[in-house]
Amino acid sequence: MEHAVESDGYFFTRAPWLDDDGQLFALGWEQQPVDDAATAARLAALLDAWDRKAPPRRDDRMQPATEQALRSLGYVE
Repeated sequence: MEHAVESDGYFFTRAPWLDDDGQLFALGWEQQPVDDAATAARLAALLDAWDRKAPPRRDDRMQPATEQALRSLGYVE
């Protein structure tokens, strides 16, 4: 699940499935990437603090019965 935080005109996002440390963008119409290590670190720390306080994430895996029903309808290969 992607996580993000916004502060002071910047947007920091982290997607665990991309195996990166996150990306920093300037808020605006085009949301341009920004190379500012100090701001990225500050927003990453905010995101980490929120993650530590957040309730456990629910299990996103599909139940076998649901997968079988979707497979029988042709929605899952």
